[in-house]
Amino acid sequence: MAWAANGTVAARAAGESAIAPVASRYRRREPERTLLHATVRAHWKTFLAEVEEGSAGASLPGFVVGEFERYLACGILAHGI
Repeated sequence: MAWAANGTVAARAAGESAIAPVASRYRRREPERTLLHATVRAHWKTFLAEVEEGSAGASLPGFVVGEFERYLACGILAHGI
């Protein structure tokens, strides 16, 4: 099979349709099942608390906190896209 420019798969073998939609082959990545996600999820709140306590008033930049929060929501279908 060869990829077409429009995001479909062009079939080469006889008997197959000329264009097969890629969506039928989609498989969710499930980032929430990875070791990295589990590690961040287990230690994120503790890490934030320790940064706040030991940084003499300084904290992580807002964009860093936001990225980690979005990462932890990634893959959780209840959060949407």
